[in-house]
Amino acid sequence: MQLKDLVEKEKGSVSGWATFMEGFDVELQFVERKTLQEMRRKCTRTIWRSHQPVEELDEERFYKMLAGHILGWRGLNEDVLRKLFPLPDGFSLDGLEVPCDDANKSYMLQDAYGFDDFVFKHLTDLETLKQEQFDSEAKNSEALSQES
Repeated sequence: MQLKDLVEKEKGSVSGWATFMEGFDVELQFVERKTLQEMRRKCTRTIWRSHQPVEELDEERFYKMLAGHILGWRGLNEDVLRKLFPLPDGFSLDGLEVPCDDANKSYMLQDAYGFDDFVFKHLTDLETLKQEQFDSEAKNSEALSQES
């Protein structure tokens, strides 16, 4: 029996919602260690300083790749934005939420303090994502059974 044969290889099959801050939840897709290492490798370049090779991570490119594993979010509204960024006086979203698109995902990863660490931690936390997925499915099946 080989461990490799026993391990589930369904890439992208595990996802779940995680709370970044009160009222703001993010849906994340699990990233395998091998995939994460490949992402880092693609975003790392060697530069020379004082005749010595130094590896440097292109964070902007890495964040764009990480953003591909953010499946969605809910609750990114004016109140949450005020906790994350200094906003100008009179700023208003008129009750709307910020859409979860590639540009907004990349901006959040680069500029919202702690968001990149949160995403990175939760993308690789299989246990938490599976639990979130299980809880979500249980809640949905409970809601469907109550409607019947």
